[in-house]
Amino acid sequence: MKPFTPRRTLSNAMRIAALVLVTLPLAVTARAQGDHTGHNHPTGAGGGAQTQHAKPSWDPELIESFEKLAVLEGGRVKPLYTQAIWLLRRLNGKASVLTPPTDAHPDGERLGPVAWYLDALFFPEHANDYEVFRIEDSNVVDALGISFRDDEGFRTKKRFDRYSFNQLQPGFDKLSQLVRPAREKKKGRRSPLEVNLLALYSGLNEYANLINHLNFTRVSIPVEGALTELFGGKTRVQVSDVLFKAKDLREFSQALEKPGGMTAQEQSAGRQAYDKFSKALRQAIGRADHYPVFFPPSLSQKDAPAWMTPQDLVLKIVFGQGDHPDQNLETQARLLVSLESMAREAHDPVSFRKDAAVFIQGLTNLAVRRGEAKMASAEV
Repeated sequence: MKPFTPRRTLSNAMRIAALVLVTLPLAVTARAQGDHTGHNHPTGAGGGAQTQHAKPSWDPELIESFEKLAVLEGGRVKPLYTQAIWLLRRLNGKASVLTPPTDAHPDGERLGPVAWYLDALFFPEHANDYEVFRIEDSNVVDALGISFRDDEGFRTKKRFDRYSFNQLQPGFDKLSQLVRPAREKKKGRRSPLEVNLLALYSGLNEYANLINHLNFTRVSIPVEGALTELFGGKTRVQVSDVLFKAKDLREFSQALEKPGGMTAQEQSAGRQAYDKFSKALRQAIGRADHYPVFFPPSLSQKDAPAWMTPQDLVLKIVFGQGDHPDQNLETQARLLVSLESMAREAHDPVSFRKDAAVFIQGLTNLAVRRGEAKMASAEV
């Protein structure tokens, strides 16, 4: 069983699936260990011993707006609600999840698919404690070397039960080892245990794609040498800052290749600073190439059918890579600023709602212009 991937094209889907299958330990632990690409990252999604801020509940009207928001998945435009409910059902077997008890919700809070999805995106340090992974045979957990027993040795989990990301984390390395030989076997030759291990492996990868999607908003990109002049003397910048300096960055890169424009020492220092900056930028957006695929292109459906992730936007605008990199993407870049603000201010409901309104309306306008918004609204 291969993990589900958001397919913009078939070849891209196969590339992503292969990458995720090979890199599970990194994929599922990036948020748990904390991303140290730059500063401004949270304490991590490890839960448990980590100190957590209280998470505000979602406003029902905001949830309704997100439910209708168009996204691309599997080559088809659909509402976020459809993507969220099917993902949750694949992981959990049902369309809701109960959060752990808190002071505000002593019995836990029952979340629908979009509320859970938004928690995973914007509050992964909380969502990683939700028991969302359905495991139908406790032998799977035993095989991972994870014990759920009380002081007297009795199981604290049923044979068929649900587990959180954080509860399963100690077994990630073991799981990666166990699925390698299982994948080599034909489906009919796999044992029931191997089938369940592969199903868990796939689910963890899907979930890891979601919780890591906004990692780029929680880090900053280091800027050194002559590059600091492009950013007003700043030594660290956000991904969105880079988008609006793309032209200057391209000119800087081109100047490094022109003979006689600067001394050999200046060229060497400039290349080193640019290469280091580019590497850090690519690393920051490295996990933002999976769902949700929020951004419609500026061109028509016929000319540019594929929607874009944050990684796609950066590669097109900054590096001129991908399909139609020369299209006007200023609107999408400004909407990425709103998404960054939403992630940074998630604990402030007023600020979040303000940025979310701009984000949702802007994306909707782009989808309407391409005649694709009606595809999503028809499903809600």
